[in-house]
Amino acid sequence: MERKRSLSIQSVKKCNAYSIKSIFPVAMISLLAFFIAAPSSAQPNFELAGFATQNGGTKGGKGGQTVSASTYSQLRSYAESTSPYLIMVQGTISNGSGGGQIRVKSDKSIIGVGSAALLSGVGITISNQNNVIIRNLKITLVGTSTPGSVNGGDCISISGTSKNIWIDHCEIYSEDPDNQTDKDKYDGLIDIKQQTGFITLSWNYLHDHHKGGLVGAADDDLYADRKVTMHHNYYNKVLLRIPMYRGATGHFFNNYIVGAKDATEIQAGTCLRVEKNYYEALHYSIYTPTDAPGETERIDNIEIDRTSRAYPSECMATIPYSYSAVLTDSTAEVKTVVPQYAGVGKIDNVSVRGGEKIRSAAASFCYRFSRKTLRIRANASRCLTVTIFAPDGRKIRVKKFNPASDIGNAELSLDGISNGMYIVNGEIDRSVIAGCLYIP
Repeated sequence: MERKRSLSIQSVKKCNAYSIKSIFPVAMISLLAFFIAAPSSAQPNFELAGFATQNGGTKGGKGGQTVSASTYSQLRSYAESTSPYLIMVQGTISNGSGGGQIRVKSDKSIIGVGSAALLSGVGITISNQNNVIIRNLKITLVGTSTPGSVNGGDCISISGTSKNIWIDHCEIYSEDPDNQTDKDKYDGLIDIKQQTGFITLSWNYLHDHHKGGLVGAADDDLYADRKVTMHHNYYNKVLLRIPMYRGATGHFFNNYIVGAKDATEIQAGTCLRVEKNYYEALHYSIYTPTDAPGETERIDNIEIDRTSRAYPSECMATIPYSYSAVLTDSTAEVKTVVPQYAGVGKIDNVSVRGGEKIRSAAASFCYRFSRKTLRIRANASRCLTVTIFAPDGRKIRVKKFNPASDIGNAELSLDGISNGMYIVNGEIDRSVIAGCLYIP
């Protein structure tokens, strides 16, 4: 007898709020963890912004097959393929004490499911590749026997001629520098060098490390189109290179820096807009070396306490994109907003309104559906809309259920939907539950 899957929703007194009873097969075994998203007005705008929107934009694996990876070999196979893929990473992926390296090819989206997707001792390299999105992943080289030899010591390395890269809502870390005092045991959390460009790093939680990240590997590594945006990143106990920036134009805004020593180092050939960042007490906040000076455009930063040192010379950065929709306008709020929403598990707060596409491919639970019918059971006073999305935001199927007639025992057919990973949303007014739907 065919088993059917059921989505069960029970309303509460307010029409725009509800509690979740369960999502389960009718004759099924265990419940999963659930997440009820806040109304859309309660969260920041997580859409892509910055230089990764330029040069044709960054779409990752959009249009490619959606696949699931839970082992090192699976992730390597999909990520290093020349075909476009939307790769949903589940659980911990490692390659033993020797570590591992994923050489990501063009046209990939690598997205962690929920808040437990971890690359443990596995670094990511993007070299001479274009159009890559990495979201909602934890990445660390801790636990490898010689981390400096794994992926060059970098958790993420972007090099060669790579263009249009978006790293978003990741957690990247090593060890507390108070205890692990060898600054060269690891290299950078995210290092960007050579003729790369049109890169955005956003809403990442970067912590417990000596050297955060550089843009440009040496004073002669200057490239006019190596344009990078870093916004809403949470740097906690990263001592140096937040970032170290050499060459070209850059944009560093709405970042929260705490527990640093020397933070934003501007070197030769740079004009960096440093805007509305919050620096807790540290040694140097925004500075430049005398032997290879760079320039900054400084706008409304808060610096709690710093050792006196002349700022870099003034410049006027050319920023070609609009970013008012994502800007935290009050610098004082950065201290609260960024730690709250940076890192993994935060893009579960999805919002679906009108004709807008889903903002996130992450979900707080994932379920495997081996049959072709999704049964909907709910007790609601408002119309329920169930939408199935591809991870890149395309609507695959939408069905509205009328509480007066068919909410109690309605079904959504999955016929015609290809095998792969999808996001299923149940929406009443502007409140949403989001889950991962896997059709094998």
